[in-house]
Amino acid sequence: MKEVVRVWIGNPYEEGHFNGTAFFIDAQTLVTAKHVVTDREGKLYENIFLGNTPDGGIIPVDEVQFCKRDLAILKVKKSFSVVPKLFTKEMQEGNDVRLIGFYDNDSSQKTYENRISGYQSSEHTYELQNHLTNGLSGCPVFFNGKICGVAKAINIKKNLTYVIPITELCMETESFFKEKKVEKKKLSLEQWSSIAGIGGTVIALFAWLIPLVIEPAPEPTPEFEQPSKRKVAVEMPQVEQVSKQALEGLVTDTENNPLEGVDVWQSKTGTTIQTDEQGHYLFEDIEAEIEEELEVSFSKTGYGDQTQIQQLGEEHNVFLQKEVD
Repeated sequence: MKEVVRVWIGNPYEEGHFNGTAFFIDAQTLVTAKHVVTDREGKLYENIFLGNTPDGGIIPVDEVQFCKRDLAILKVKKSFSVVPKLFTKEMQEGNDVRLIGFYDNDSSQKTYENRISGYQSSEHTYELQNHLTNGLSGCPVFFNGKICGVAKAINIKKNLTYVIPITELCMETESFFKEKKVEKKKLSLEQWSSIAGIGGTVIALFAWLIPLVIEPAPEPTPEFEQPSKRKVAVEMPQVEQVSKQALEGLVTDTENNPLEGVDVWQSKTGTTIQTDEQGHYLFEDIEAEIEEELEVSFSKTGYGDQTQIQQLGEEHNVFLQKEVD
Protein backbone atom coordinates (compact mmCIF):
# COMPACT_ATOMS: atom_id res chain seq x y z
CA MET A 1 0.00 0.00 0.00
CA LYS A 2 1.79 3.12 -1.26
CA GLU A 3 0.02 5.43 1.26
CA VAL A 4 1.88 3.78 4.19
CA VAL A 5 5.43 5.14 4.64
CA ARG A 6 8.49 4.97 6.90
CA VAL A 7 9.31 7.77 9.38
CA TRP A 8 12.99 8.68 9.68
CA ILE A 9 14.68 10.94 12.21
CA GLY A 10 17.32 12.65 10.09
CA ASN A 11 17.98 12.13 6.43
CA PRO A 12 18.27 8.37 5.75
CA TYR A 13 21.13 9.12 3.34
CA GLU A 14 23.01 10.97 6.11
CA GLU A 15 22.94 8.56 9.06
CA GLY A 16 19.27 9.13 9.89
CA HIS A 17 17.48 6.34 11.77
CA PHE A 18 14.14 4.63 11.17
CA ASN A 19 11.63 5.36 13.95
CA GLY A 20 8.15 4.18 12.94
CA THR A 21 5.32 4.20 10.42
CA ALA A 22 2.93 6.89 9.12
CA PHE A 23 0.13 6.93 6.56
CA PHE A 24 -1.39 9.45 4.14
CA ILE A 25 -5.01 10.53 4.62
CA ASP A 26 -4.89 13.04 1.78
CA ALA A 27 -2.41 14.35 -0.77
CA GLN A 28 -0.30 16.31 1.76
CA THR A 29 -1.38 15.05 5.19
CA LEU A 30 -0.28 12.01 7.17
CA VAL A 31 -1.00 10.53 10.60
CA THR A 32 1.38 8.73 12.97
CA ALA A 33 1.88 8.18 16.72
CA LYS A 34 3.17 11.24 18.59
CA HIS A 35 6.02 9.29 20.22
CA VAL A 36 7.37 8.39 16.77
CA VAL A 37 8.33 12.04 16.16
CA THR A 38 9.27 13.06 19.73
CA ASP A 39 12.13 12.12 22.06
CA ARG A 40 11.77 10.68 25.56
CA GLU A 41 11.26 14.17 26.97
CA GLY A 42 8.37 14.77 24.58
CA LYS A 43 10.32 17.25 22.44
CA LEU A 44 9.83 17.24 18.68
CA TYR A 45 12.73 15.79 16.72
CA GLU A 46 14.44 18.00 14.18
CA ASN A 47 14.76 16.91 10.55
CA ILE A 48 11.93 14.39 10.26
CA PHE A 49 11.82 12.62 6.89
CA LEU A 50 9.43 10.22 5.19
CA GLY A 51 10.71 7.28 3.18
CA ASN A 52 9.02 4.93 0.73
CA THR A 53 6.67 7.73 -0.33
CA PRO A 54 4.10 7.05 -3.09
CA ASP A 55 6.65 8.13 -5.70
CA GLY A 56 9.33 5.93 -4.13
CA GLY A 57 11.42 8.80 -2.78
CA ILE A 58 12.40 10.63 0.41
CA ILE A 59 10.79 13.89 1.54
CA PRO A 60 11.14 16.10 4.65
CA VAL A 61 8.18 16.79 6.93
CA ASP A 62 7.25 20.46 6.73
CA GLU A 63 4.89 20.76 9.72
CA VAL A 64 3.88 18.67 12.77
CA GLN A 65 0.71 19.14 14.79
CA PHE A 66 0.17 17.28 18.07
CA CYS A 67 -3.14 15.85 19.23
CA LYS A 68 -4.15 15.39 22.87
CA ARG A 69 -3.63 11.63 22.64
CA ASP A 70 -0.50 9.87 21.34
CA LEU A 71 -1.27 11.03 17.79
CA ALA A 72 0.39 13.52 15.44
CA ILE A 73 -0.53 15.04 12.08
CA LEU A 74 2.29 15.53 9.57
CA LYS A 75 2.21 17.92 6.62
CA VAL A 76 4.44 17.89 3.54
CA LYS A 77 4.79 20.54 0.85
CA LYS A 78 4.66 18.15 -2.07
CA SER A 79 1.25 16.91 -3.18
CA PHE A 80 1.09 13.15 -3.81
CA SER A 81 -1.38 11.12 -5.79
CA VAL A 82 -2.90 8.85 -3.15
CA VAL A 83 -6.04 6.78 -2.81
CA PRO A 84 -8.34 8.50 -0.26
CA LYS A 85 -8.87 6.41 2.88
CA LEU A 86 -12.17 5.94 4.70
CA PHE A 87 -12.59 5.99 8.47
CA THR A 88 -14.94 3.90 10.59
CA LYS A 89 -16.15 4.28 14.17
CA GLU A 90 -16.85 0.57 14.39
CA MET A 91 -14.35 -1.00 16.77
CA GLN A 92 -15.10 -3.58 19.46
CA GLU A 93 -13.74 -6.69 21.11
CA GLY A 94 -13.69 -9.69 18.79
CA ASN A 95 -13.25 -7.71 15.58
CA ASP A 96 -10.62 -9.05 13.18
CA VAL A 97 -8.35 -6.21 12.06
CA ARG A 98 -5.38 -5.70 9.76
CA LEU A 99 -2.26 -3.60 10.32
CA ILE A 100 0.08 -2.40 7.56
CA GLY A 101 3.52 -0.92 8.18
CA PHE A 102 7.28 -1.32 8.46
CA TYR A 103 9.28 -2.86 11.30
CA ASP A 104 12.84 -1.89 10.27
CA ASN A 105 14.76 0.34 7.89
CA ASP A 106 15.12 -2.00 4.93
CA SER A 107 12.53 -4.83 4.94
CA SER A 108 9.52 -4.65 2.66
CA GLN A 109 6.14 -3.41 3.86
CA LYS A 110 4.30 -5.98 6.00
CA THR A 111 0.63 -6.79 6.59
CA TYR A 112 -0.46 -8.37 9.89
CA GLU A 113 -3.78 -9.98 10.75
CA ASN A 114 -4.84 -9.49 14.37
CA ARG A 115 -7.91 -9.35 16.64
CA ILE A 116 -9.21 -6.84 19.18
CA SER A 117 -8.99 -8.69 22.49
CA GLY A 118 -9.69 -6.01 25.11
CA TYR A 119 -10.68 -2.45 25.91
CA GLN A 120 -9.36 -0.04 28.56
CA SER A 121 -12.29 2.25 29.25
CA SER A 122 -10.33 4.68 31.45
CA GLU A 123 -7.92 5.35 28.57
CA HIS A 124 -10.32 4.72 25.64
CA THR A 125 -7.70 2.37 24.21
CA TYR A 126 -8.08 -1.05 22.62
CA GLU A 127 -5.81 -4.08 22.98
CA LEU A 128 -4.80 -6.42 20.17
CA GLN A 129 -4.46 -10.12 20.75
CA ASN A 130 -0.83 -10.37 19.60
CA HIS A 131 1.99 -7.87 20.05
CA LEU A 132 3.91 -6.49 17.08
CA THR A 133 7.36 -5.00 16.58
CA ASN A 134 8.25 -1.44 17.61
CA GLY A 135 8.58 -0.07 14.07
CA LEU A 136 4.85 -0.46 13.54
CA SER A 137 4.03 2.34 15.99
CA GLY A 138 1.91 4.87 14.10
CA CYS A 139 0.68 2.41 11.47
CA PRO A 140 -3.00 2.28 10.41
CA VAL A 141 -5.36 -0.37 11.79
CA PHE A 142 -8.06 -1.46 9.33
CA PHE A 143 -11.47 -3.01 9.93
CA ASN A 144 -13.47 -4.06 6.86
CA GLY A 145 -11.16 -2.00 4.66
CA LYS A 146 -11.58 1.24 6.65
CA ILE A 147 -9.19 2.80 9.14
CA CYS A 148 -10.45 2.33 12.70
CA GLY A 149 -7.34 3.17 14.71
CA VAL A 150 -3.60 3.85 15.01
CA ALA A 151 -1.07 1.48 16.62
CA LYS A 152 0.21 3.17 19.76
CA ALA A 153 2.51 1.05 21.96
CA ILE A 154 3.61 -2.51 22.53
CA ASN A 155 3.77 -4.54 25.75
CA ILE A 156 5.98 -7.54 25.00
CA LYS A 157 5.55 -9.08 28.45
CA LYS A 158 1.77 -9.13 28.13
CA ASN A 159 1.93 -9.96 24.41
CA LEU A 160 -0.29 -6.95 23.60
CA THR A 161 -0.38 -4.04 21.17
CA TYR A 162 -2.40 -0.94 22.06
CA VAL A 163 -4.54 0.95 19.53
CA ILE A 164 -6.04 4.46 19.72
CA PRO A 165 -9.41 4.83 17.94
CA ILE A 166 -9.21 7.04 14.85
CA THR A 167 -12.05 9.13 16.31
CA GLU A 168 -9.45 10.61 18.71
CA LEU A 169 -7.65 12.30 15.80
CA CYS A 170 -7.61 16.08 16.32
CA MET A 171 -9.04 17.15 12.98
CA GLU A 172 -12.47 17.53 11.42
CA THR A 173 -13.36 13.88 10.89
CA GLU A 174 -17.04 13.80 11.84
CA SER A 175 -18.28 14.34 8.28
CA PHE A 176 -16.13 11.42 7.12
CA PHE A 177 -18.49 9.01 8.88
CA LYS A 178 -21.81 10.36 7.51
CA GLU A 179 -23.81 8.19 5.17
CA LYS A 180 -24.65 9.50 1.73
CA LYS A 181 -28.16 10.79 1.29
CA VAL A 182 -30.37 10.07 -1.71
CA GLU A 183 -31.08 13.20 -3.74
CA LYS A 184 -34.70 14.18 -4.22
CA LYS A 185 -35.82 14.26 -7.85
CA LYS A 186 -37.69 17.28 -9.17
CA LEU A 187 -40.59 16.89 -11.56
CA SER A 188 -40.07 18.58 -14.91
CA LEU A 189 -42.43 21.27 -16.25
CA GLU A 190 -43.83 18.75 -18.73
CA GLN A 191 -44.55 16.29 -15.89
CA TRP A 192 -46.36 18.96 -13.84
CA SER A 193 -48.36 19.98 -16.94
CA SER A 194 -49.37 16.38 -17.49
CA ILE A 195 -50.53 16.13 -13.87
CA ALA A 196 -52.40 19.46 -13.89
CA GLY A 197 -53.96 19.03 -17.32
CA ILE A 198 -54.14 21.47 -20.22
CA GLY A 199 -56.34 23.91 -18.25
CA GLY A 200 -53.86 24.09 -15.39
CA THR A 201 -50.79 25.25 -17.27
CA VAL A 202 -50.36 28.40 -15.16
CA ILE A 203 -50.69 26.46 -11.91
CA ALA A 204 -48.23 23.87 -13.20
CA LEU A 205 -45.73 26.61 -14.06
CA PHE A 206 -45.82 27.95 -10.47
CA ALA A 207 -45.61 24.44 -9.05
CA TRP A 208 -42.44 23.87 -11.05
CA LEU A 209 -40.79 27.22 -10.23
CA ILE A 210 -41.40 27.29 -6.45
CA PRO A 211 -39.00 24.42 -5.59
CA LEU A 212 -36.26 26.16 -7.54
CA VAL A 213 -36.60 29.19 -5.27
CA ILE A 214 -36.90 27.49 -1.89
CA GLU A 215 -34.74 24.43 -2.46
CA PRO A 216 -32.03 24.29 0.25
CA ALA A 217 -28.33 24.31 -0.56
CA PRO A 218 -26.90 20.91 -1.46
CA GLU A 219 -25.35 18.77 1.28
CA PRO A 220 -21.53 18.86 1.46
CA THR A 221 -19.97 15.77 -0.04
CA PRO A 222 -19.25 13.32 2.79
CA GLU A 223 -16.61 10.61 3.15
CA PHE A 224 -13.15 11.35 1.73
CA GLU A 225 -14.28 12.40 -1.75
CA GLN A 226 -12.50 15.78 -1.50
CA PRO A 227 -9.87 15.18 1.19
CA SER A 228 -7.37 17.74 -0.04
CA LYS A 229 -9.85 20.58 0.56
CA ARG A 230 -10.54 19.76 4.21
CA LYS A 231 -9.07 21.95 6.93
CA VAL A 232 -6.88 20.47 9.61
CA ALA A 233 -8.26 21.58 12.97
CA VAL A 234 -5.61 21.36 15.68
CA GLU A 235 -6.98 20.58 19.12
CA MET A 236 -5.63 23.33 21.38
CA PRO A 237 -5.29 22.25 25.02
CA GLN A 238 -7.12 24.41 27.54
CA VAL A 239 -4.89 26.21 30.04
CA GLU A 240 -6.99 25.10 32.99
CA GLN A 241 -6.52 21.45 32.02
CA VAL A 242 -2.77 21.58 32.70
CA SER A 243 -1.78 20.96 36.32
CA LYS A 244 0.85 19.34 38.51
CA GLN A 245 -0.01 15.69 38.98
CA ALA A 246 1.49 12.55 40.47
CA LEU A 247 2.23 9.13 39.03
CA GLU A 248 2.66 6.33 41.52
CA GLY A 249 2.34 2.61 41.97
CA LEU A 250 3.61 -0.59 43.54
CA VAL A 251 6.07 -3.05 41.99
CA THR A 252 6.05 -6.67 43.17
CA ASP A 253 7.19 -10.04 41.94
CA THR A 254 4.78 -12.73 40.75
CA GLU A 255 4.36 -13.90 44.36
CA ASN A 256 3.28 -10.42 45.43
CA ASN A 257 6.52 -9.62 47.29
CA PRO A 258 7.51 -5.93 47.06
CA LEU A 259 10.61 -5.23 44.96
CA GLU A 260 13.07 -2.59 46.14
CA GLY A 261 15.50 -0.81 43.82
CA VAL A 262 13.53 -1.19 40.59
CA ASP A 263 14.47 1.50 38.04
CA VAL A 264 11.31 3.32 36.95
CA TRP A 265 11.41 5.68 33.93
CA GLN A 266 8.54 7.82 32.62
CA SER A 267 8.28 9.49 29.22
CA LYS A 268 6.93 12.93 30.23
CA THR A 269 10.15 14.27 31.73
CA GLY A 270 12.52 11.38 31.01
CA THR A 271 13.19 11.01 34.76
CA THR A 272 14.28 7.72 36.37
CA ILE A 273 13.69 6.88 40.05
CA GLN A 274 13.86 3.70 42.15
CA THR A 275 11.25 1.90 44.23
CA ASP A 276 11.56 1.99 48.05
CA GLU A 277 11.54 -0.93 50.52
CA GLN A 278 7.81 -1.40 50.01
CA GLY A 279 8.21 -1.47 46.22
CA HIS A 280 6.51 1.92 45.98
CA TYR A 281 7.39 4.53 43.34
CA LEU A 282 6.20 8.14 43.13
CA PHE A 283 6.76 10.89 40.56
CA GLU A 284 5.51 14.20 41.97
CA ASP A 285 4.59 17.53 40.39
CA ILE A 286 4.45 16.36 36.78
CA GLU A 287 3.06 19.23 34.70
CA ALA A 288 0.60 17.59 32.31
CA GLU A 289 -2.98 17.55 31.13
CA ILE A 290 -5.61 15.90 33.28
CA GLU A 291 -5.67 12.12 32.78
CA GLU A 292 -2.70 12.30 30.39
CA GLU A 293 -1.11 8.95 29.56
CA LEU A 294 2.62 8.29 29.94
CA GLU A 295 4.89 5.47 28.87
CA VAL A 296 6.50 3.96 31.98
CA SER A 297 9.35 1.40 31.94
CA PHE A 298 10.49 -0.90 34.78
CA SER A 299 13.81 -2.75 35.01
CA LYS A 300 15.73 -4.63 37.70
CA THR A 301 18.66 -7.02 37.48
CA GLY A 302 17.42 -10.60 37.54
CA TYR A 303 13.91 -9.68 36.37
CA GLY A 304 12.34 -9.17 32.98
CA ASP A 305 11.84 -5.57 31.86
CA GLN A 306 8.34 -4.23 31.39
CA THR A 307 6.77 -1.17 29.75
CA GLN A 308 3.24 0.08 30.41
CA ILE A 309 0.99 2.95 29.42
CA GLN A 310 -0.14 4.57 32.69
CA GLN A 311 -2.55 7.38 33.40
CA LEU A 312 -1.65 10.24 35.73
CA GLY A 313 -3.62 10.59 38.95
CA GLU A 314 -4.09 6.84 39.42
CA GLU A 315 -2.22 4.17 41.40
CA HIS A 316 -0.82 1.27 39.40
CA ASN A 317 0.25 -2.28 40.25
CA VAL A 318 3.19 -3.70 38.34
CA PHE A 319 4.41 -7.32 38.40
CA LEU A 320 7.95 -8.28 37.33
CA GLN A 321 8.77 -11.88 36.52
CA LYS A 322 12.06 -13.34 37.69
CA GLU A 323 14.35 -14.43 34.89
CA VAL A 324 15.15 -18.11 34.68
CA ASP A 325 18.85 -19.01 34.55
